[in-house]
Parts: sequence; structure tokens; C-alpha cells
Amino acid sequence: MQNITLILDSNEYIFGFSNKDSASASLLTKIEIFKLKIPYIVIEEVDRNLSKDIQKKFYQFIRDHAEVVFELPPEEFLEKYRDEGLKDADSLIGAYCEFLNVDFLISENRHFLLNFHPKAFKVLSASDFLKKFL
Repeated sequence: MQNITLILDSNEYIFGFSNKDSASASLLTKIEIFKLKIPYIVIEEVDRNLSKDIQKKFYQFIRDHAEVVFELPPEEFLEKYRDEGLKDADSLIGAYCEFLNVDFLISENRHFLLNFHPKAFKVLSASDFLKKFL
């Protein structure tokens, strides 16, 4: 296992479980070599966007590969990312990344990738992460 800790944005799971040819799917198949943390809010978002049969695969994946985090990040982390101009949902995922001391947020969200450069962690797309580490 590499000593790299990740949070995957909800879109990575949705793309990865819905499109087997995507970079997101490729990353999911290799995730066991990284430390994966998943905030419960990400689970809820993914759950709302997957069909029942794919949900079962998603929950099995979580059981096998992820540390689920139920605790909310402290308010000062949320405020920090709101002050950066992020929307509430984006502030929350940014706050989680810093609070959980992850190395990377993996997201296909262009807003994160183009406009957001936090100091506490790096933001990469699945394909860029795969190119860099595999």
C-alpha cells in the first residue's frame, strides 16, 4: 500500500460504477494500494445517483476498501473554504479533506480542478492521478 490518502468526490464513484471504460473505473480497480476515506455525505450523494443493482456493488466496495467517516469537520474548516468562495457542498468536501489530512481529492468537477488550489491537499482528476501514480 502506498502512503497516499485519498477522498474521491461523489462523481468518481458515479462515473466509475456507471462507465467501466472511464478513468474513474480504472482508479476504483486499483484503489487498494491507497488509503481511501469516504465521508458519509459522499455515500449519501452517490446512493441517490446509482441504480439499486449498482448500489450493492458500491456498498461492497466501501466495506472492502474505505474508511467511512461520520464525524463532521469543525466549523472553522468550513468557514475557511466558504471564504475561498466555494459553495456549501464544495466547502464541505474541502473541509473534510483538510480535517482528515488527505493528500488528494480526486474529482471530475471542473470548478475544483480549474479554480481551487488549496494548500492542505491537491486536487486532481482520476486520469491525472493515474498518470502521476500508476
